[in-house]
Amino acid sequence: MKRLITILLGVGVLCVSLPMTAVADMKAYAAIRGGLAIPEFEPDGGDTVNGKNGALVGASLGVQPMDFLRWDVIDFSYFNAWQSRAVAGLPAGFGYSNLVLGTGFRAGYFADDWKWHPYVSLGLAGNRSIYEREGDRKSRWYFQWSVGAGVEYDIMDRMGIGVRYQYSQSDFDRFNLTESAHKISAEIIVMVFE
Repeated sequence: MKRLITILLGVGVLCVSLPMTAVADMKAYAAIRGGLAIPEFEPDGGDTVNGKNGALVGASLGVQPMDFLRWDVIDFSYFNAWQSRAVAGLPAGFGYSNLVLGTGFRAGYFADDWKWHPYVSLGLAGNRSIYEREGDRKSRWYFQWSVGAGVEYDIMDRMGIGVRYQYSQSDFDRFNLTESAHKISAEIIVMVFE
């Protein structure tokens, strides 16, 4: 968790040091999304086990300091899935939930003169992985990083829709597992301040 706090402080210093002209033109937005998460579990020295698909929900509050960058200042997502396969000593039939709270960046072209806005993304977060089987629940916060890509389309002056893909990974050291997930979602973006 110390690593996450250090990274978030560094990001904050970077944004404070943005040129004043960029800050004067800053826009703010809110986004909600829903989709599908496909988890993967890789035990140390073992083969990757694909998990069952789970429903994904998420939301972001962010700022756009310039036409080429959006910063999801607060990015939240959650998915839950039932796993019917054995993973790294965990018997088949356990519930797996993933709660993520962090920050992320979208680099693309977001100026008003384009309707389509393709972008790539990078995220850093705290990830609460929760394993549950027959009333026995194990959970803990871990560091998570993510990369992805997406595209948005402006349907109105201050509203857009989008599709995004995100790959995330974190180390769940209680079971000597590396967790990763492929997340595909649809998104609604509303500019709340321009």
